[in-house]
Amino acid sequence: ALADAVESLRTEGTVPDDLPEPLQNAGLVHANAKALAEEDALDPVALVTALPAGMPVLTSCSDKDIQVIPSDVAALDAALSHTALTSVRMRNANFVLKDIGEEQSTGADYVAPLPYSAEFAEPFTAWVRSFS
Repeated sequence: ALADAVESLRTEGTVPDDLPEPLQNAGLVHANAKALAEEDALDPVALVTALPAGMPVLTSCSDKDIQVIPSDVAALDAALSHTALTSVRMRNANFVLKDIGEEQSTGADYVAPLPYSAEFAEPFTAWVRSFS
């Protein structure tokens, strides 16, 4: 169903009427279709080449992230080589930066009462403090 929804967004700018409820709850609804299609057409790797040389940039990704894969962030990082890049790699954080330990992310863990990731908080805090 997700692949069909993405294909529909890319070719027609719409989403199917019969998407499963979890996909609708994730925002794949007619009201969001135009914005989703426009966002999907953007190429982050191409966009970051316009950033000024030396600009401070922080990227992050985790082995447990089910929305952004490390190879995509690696490509982004390579395109950011002209910036002052700090890249944070995590093992146990989900997409919303909660620590899920050894579990695999399913998306349901996004709203679970879990602690936020020290794997992210510590390097992010250091990065922010580097500007003061």
